[in-house]
Amino acid sequence: MNSSKQLWALLKGQISAYPVIFVGSLVFITPLIFMSNPYPPLDLLIGGPNLLLVGMFGSIILAPELFAIGMQRNMVGYGTDFLLTRAIDRKVLARAKATFLYCFVLAPAIVMILCSLGHPDLQVSTFSRLVRLQCLSHVPGSTLVSNVAGRPNLVSIPDGRILIAEWHLWTMLAVAAVVQTLVYALYPFKFRRAIFWTLFCVVVFWPLVSLYVPPVAQAVGAGSIGKELFFSFAASQSLYWTLTLVALLGVQLWCERRFTRLEH
Repeated sequence: MNSSKQLWALLKGQISAYPVIFVGSLVFITPLIFMSNPYPPLDLLIGGPNLLLVGMFGSIILAPELFAIGMQRNMVGYGTDFLLTRAIDRKVLARAKATFLYCFVLAPAIVMILCSLGHPDLQVSTFSRLVRLQCLSHVPGSTLVSNVAGRPNLVSIPDGRILIAEWHLWTMLAVAAVVQTLVYALYPFKFRRAIFWTLFCVVVFWPLVSLYVPPVAQAVGAGSIGKELFFSFAASQSLYWTLTLVALLGVQLWCERRFTRLEH
């Protein structure tokens, strides 16, 4: 079987093996619900609670053995340990898993972009004066709305809905690339599951831990970094997308090369 047929067969197999995962992808379009409100808070729109789910679902797609227990690892039909024993080109296998992951991430974001085309403009509320000033100075075309009674904190963003959808697309792609790199970096190690779950727990419980470490929380707070990154993204989208596409290509080539060297 040639490479293209192997790729297509693996993609179909993964879709049939993980049908429930597409139900989970519906949570990624929740920004559409927020944007349907008259004046949604900007902080709520650019927040990334879905990014943890991208990491979790991405790990399940790439290496379900990390989530399996005991003998279940040998029963995962599309698990990496099992497929490494089959007559499959390892590079094609890594590419098929990555393709499935990126399609899973891209699909809901593309739905958000398409749904935003009908009414692209957006008026958001900003409760922080600093955030409002950053929005006006970094988001192209944004203006302060002053003709709405009782709403002095509104900012109008041309094509704002599309911008928010593109922001979520970019962040989910970035997290998917990081997860893929992390999984394949850890996979050759004997204690990969322990290392993975330690990192996973650190990410999950970091917001709680940061409450008891105020200086660190202020310095590396996810919310503050997320806002700065969003405004930088809005001001330089062409640069961000160019660098992202180059990085994705580099990550994919590295992961495929590392995957082909795995021993079983």
